[in-house]
Amino acid sequence: ATDAMKAATGSPLVDGNEYGAVRTPLDAPVGSLKDKWRLLPYFLQLRSLMRQHIDSFDYFVNVDMKQIVQSPSACEIRSDHDPKFYLRYTDC
Repeated sequence: ATDAMKAATGSPLVDGNEYGAVRTPLDAPVGSLKDKWRLLPYFLQLRSLMRQHIDSFDYFVNVDMKQIVQSPSACEIRSDHDPKFYLRYTDC
């Protein structure tokens, strides 16, 4: 069943749960900006700055960009210079 779940979800299972599915108090958002700055050196020790930039870009491309493109106003984008030139997204 574990292999079937992994194949179905595409995510590895840890202790019978999808990785990242179990939440703990350590997963809670950090409250204040001061606390975030205090945690930054520890965060960078766990993950390199480059990895953080790559993950952030990947999130932008895979999640944010998709939401922008799927917005109703972005189904067709026409050039201001030449109205005959346009992009039309058929997945909106």
